[in-house]
Amino acid sequence: MIPLIRSLISIPAGMSKMKFGLSLLFTTIGTAIWNTILVSVGAAVGGNWESIVEFMDVYSYIAYALIAVIGLAAVIWFLRSRRKSEQE
Repeated sequence: MIPLIRSLISIPAGMSKMKFGLSLLFTTIGTAIWNTILVSVGAAVGGNWESIVEFMDVYSYIAYALIAVIGLAAVIWFLRSRRKSEQE
């Protein structure tokens, strides 16, 4: 999920006309922090990674369900507001 969000963050950065150098700096810092965390967790978990994956699968499905519900709510809100503005 996080890589997806990291990929989409460029859209609001571009829409706000953030300078490329500043965006690149923040992206590099964020990537370095994220990779450091992943490597540290991987080194700490070691051979127990299979049990961690099973545990995280449950939370991944919950997160995907929440994203789907929020997306559906956003689509419904958009369609209702569009229909309401057409009636005026």
